[in-house]
Amino acid sequence: MSTPPLRSEHRSTFDESNPPALLPVVLRLADALHQLNLLPVKFDRDSLTKAALKAAQVQTFDAAVNWEGLEVLGKSVLANENATYLTRSVLRGEVTRQLRIALQLEAFARTNPTVVNESIERPIIITGLPRTGTTLLHRLLARDPKLRVPKFWELTDPMPMHETDNRVRSGQRSVNQITGAIPKYLTIHPLAADEPEECVFLLMHRYEYVARGAGAEYTDWLSRYDHRLEYQRYRRLLQVLQFKQVPRRWALKSPFHLFTLDAIADVFPNAVIVFTHRSPAEAIPSWASLMATVQKPISHQVNLATVGRQWADLWQKGVERAQMVRDKNPALTFVDVHYGDLVSNPVETVKEIYAKVQQPWTNEADANMKDWLRDNARGKFQEHRYSLEQFGLSKAQIDQQYAAYIKRYKLGE
Repeated sequence: MSTPPLRSEHRSTFDESNPPALLPVVLRLADALHQLNLLPVKFDRDSLTKAALKAAQVQTFDAAVNWEGLEVLGKSVLANENATYLTRSVLRGEVTRQLRIALQLEAFARTNPTVVNESIERPIIITGLPRTGTTLLHRLLARDPKLRVPKFWELTDPMPMHETDNRVRSGQRSVNQITGAIPKYLTIHPLAADEPEECVFLLMHRYEYVARGAGAEYTDWLSRYDHRLEYQRYRRLLQVLQFKQVPRRWALKSPFHLFTLDAIADVFPNAVIVFTHRSPAEAIPSWASLMATVQKPISHQVNLATVGRQWADLWQKGVERAQMVRDKNPALTFVDVHYGDLVSNPVETVKEIYAKVQQPWTNEADANMKDWLRDNARGKFQEHRYSLEQFGLSKAQIDQQYAAYIKRYKLGE
C-alpha cells in the first residue's frame, strides 16, 4: 500500500481546512491584546497553583508534580514566536486541568482509601507509529463488553466526584470546539465524546504538547525525564475509573507510549504491548497532515517542511526508544500487528491478537465488531489527501532514516 498521491483536481486536506471566518479576526485581536500584556498567559508556578486550587476546590496543594518540566514547557511555548495567544492559552488550560485532576485524585483517595486495591490485570496497551491502525484496532476492541476502554469524556474528566452527565456534556463541548475550529479534523481522525480515545490525556507531561506549541527545549527535557511518576498517577486514575465496577481488562492506546515503554514496563510489568506497524513513508506524511491541520488555526503560520521534518525525526526517536526497551525487557509481552493485515481482514486479525494476549473470543464480540465495521465502512467519509512531497519529504529519504525499523519488521516487502 503506497502513500496516496495528491490528485491534480483536488487540494490537500490541509489546504481545504479553513477555520470559520470570524475566528482569525478574534485571534488577531487577542494576539494584539496579548502583545500589549493586556491579555497575559502565565505559566509561573504561583499562577498555576492558584488556578489549580480554585479549579479543584481544595485548600492545599498536595499532589506530586514535576514543576521543573512545567517551567520548561511554559518557557518553551512563550518563546515560540509562531505561537498565538490561543496556542498559549489552550496549553495553559490543559496544564491547569492536569493539576486540577492531580489534586482531586489525592482528595478522592483520602475519602475512598480502598480505591488503591483496584486490580489492573494485564492491560492491553496499543502503540506504534501514528496512522498505523491504532485507532481502528482500539475501536474494534471497544466493541467487546469484556474489555474496558476509556472514552473521550472520561479522559477529559476522569474524576467520578462530578456528575456523569456533566462530564459527558463537557467532553462533547470539547469535541465541538475542536471540530468547529478545525473543519477537516474528522476527515483525518475520528473523534466523539462517547468513543474511546488516546489515554495520553491522563498524562501530565507528554510529547503530544509538541503539537500544541512546545519547543525543542521541552522535548529535550522529556527525553531525559523519568516518566514513572506520570504512569503511577495514570495507574491510579485507571483505578478510579473502574472503582466499584465489575473489573474488566483495560484496552488502552496511544502512539506516544512508544517514548515511555520503560515507565510502562515498571508500572505495568504484566502489560501486553500490541505494537502496530506500517511503512513510515505512509505513516509519517499522514501524521504530518494531521499536525499541520491542527496547527493551522492556532499558529501564525504553518511551514509544512518544518512540520514534516520535525515529526519524522521525533517518531524515529520514538521507535528507536521503544525497540531499546523491548530488547532490554524480554519478559514484557509484545504482539506485532501489520497495518495491511488489520485493514484487509480486521476481525481475523483481532482474533489472532486475542489468542496471543489470552483474551477469550466470544460470539458477542465477533458480532459487535462486524456490526461496527459495517456501520463505519471505509469510503463512508471524506478522503484524507496528503503526500510526502507536500511536507518536503521523499520515500527514499524516509526509508533510509527508518531503515533499521523497516528491516526488523519486514515493512519493505
